[in-house]
Amino acid sequence: MKKIIAICVLGLSSMMFAQAPALFNKCVACHGKDGKKVGIAPQPLAGLSKDEVVKFLQGYKNQTIKSPKANMMYSQAKNLSDADINTLAEYIATLK
Repeated sequence: MKKIIAICVLGLSSMMFAQAPALFNKCVACHGKDGKKVGIAPQPLAGLSKDEVVKFLQGYKNQTIKSPKANMMYSQAKNLSDADINTLAEYIATLK
């Protein structure tokens, strides 16, 4: 039974992770495909931890992060579900 549960959890997490590149495609124009482009971003995404990415995306989604360039992120983050944010954060945390 434990093996079945473990396989289901691994399958679900791999399905969510497979979704990340499609979700991340919306980020590429400003952040680059490797997450290292600064452009309008205050810092590169590459090198951020999962928790940092979740904090930033939740802040933009809830419009609690205030900065001159935040409006663009507000519009990008407003439609992200918590699962989308978690999936993106897991993916971005792998960018080094």
